[in-house]
Amino acid sequence: MFKTIRSKIAWFNVATLIAFLFFFIVAIILIIYASLNFTGENYLRQSAEEIIKGEEVSNRPVADFHQRLGYGYILWNKDKSVDEQSINSPGLVEQAYGVLDEGRNNYFSSVNSDDQSYRVYTTKFEKLGKTYYLQVFQDLYTENAIISYVVTILLAIGLLGFICLLPISNILAGRALIPVKKSFEDQKQFIADASHELRSPLTVVRTSLEVLNMKENETIGENKKWIDNIELEADNMSHLITQLLWIAQAENQKLFYNDQNEDLSSIVKEVVMLMEPNAEDNDIDLISFIDENINFYGDQDKLVQLFRIFVDNAIKYTPDGGEITVELTQDKKNVVFTITDTGVGIAKEEMEQIFDRFYRCDNARKRGAGGSGLGLNIARSIVENYNGKIITESELNKGTTFKIELPKTAF
Repeated sequence: MFKTIRSKIAWFNVATLIAFLFFFIVAIILIIYASLNFTGENYLRQSAEEIIKGEEVSNRPVADFHQRLGYGYILWNKDKSVDEQSINSPGLVEQAYGVLDEGRNNYFSSVNSDDQSYRVYTTKFEKLGKTYYLQVFQDLYTENAIISYVVTILLAIGLLGFICLLPISNILAGRALIPVKKSFEDQKQFIADASHELRSPLTVVRTSLEVLNMKENETIGENKKWIDNIELEADNMSHLITQLLWIAQAENQKLFYNDQNEDLSSIVKEVVMLMEPNAEDNDIDLISFIDENINFYGDQDKLVQLFRIFVDNAIKYTPDGGEITVELTQDKKNVVFTITDTGVGIAKEEMEQIFDRFYRCDNARKRGAGGSGLGLNIARSIVENYNGKIITESELNKGTTFKIELPKTAF
């Protein structure tokens, strides 16, 4: 699929560039033609004026190109007989006579004679009481040759450009599709992982229901174990679906943030207090150092969710008897939340992956509580929404430190 899309993008880019090049070539040719025609007409007009005055045509810098090409002329009397001429081509005289029009004056026309094209300027004037018609000619061979040469050069450049652009466009199209391909692959992986995560609790629910069906004569109390399993897995599925919906809304930029001035010190204290029972159940010391009166402009629910994810994650990965330290400070630019545990740590090769959806470290280093592997991905999304950053430091079997920096925003 991506190979076809890449090919279409490459050809579309080439076609667009060729169309642009075509119009560019046409524009250049029209500009050159108009320029040569304009200067040529001026040259013939000035030459006619000097012939009428009986002067020799002088070297005029503005018409230097046409001066080198030279000119010819025919002077007709009132009876349209040749009175004077500087050309020796009967065919050209005949063609010139054909464009002679008594009803017009000071006009330009084109004639062809002996396979040659000529620009003709015709003017009518009075001299010594007599009426004359003067036609001044210039051979267009050189002008046409220049235009043909330019067209040939531009077409050659266009052809060379097409030959070079096709592989280059193909390479650029491939690079442009890399993020699209990655997004597509991530989406496929996301669906596969979500299906896998939902399949496990559904299997437990289905198995428990089958057991209950076989014990239909027993009381609810006798089957409380199986009912509790169903309730627990239903809660797990509900939590997972809520997280999946959260991620989908965040990716589609449909997640609403109700930002307002919040007392971040109180929020972090509340999170620590809520998580203390969980830490105590696992014989973990949860210590906090929270500066007072730290304000932040954000969404209270999202901030609670953010800090709770990191504290909950630290508890899961810290063995019994361990210690977790939570700090909240601020400097001139940032609010800084730091959480350090004495847990199992994270391998260097896993440091970047821990924020990926559904990614969980080696099962041997995880507590029995497990998890869906979406928490840190959600946390990163919240931090990025506030243009913050997460700094991670870890050492295997010694512990991990997460440092979240949130830029202060004017209230």
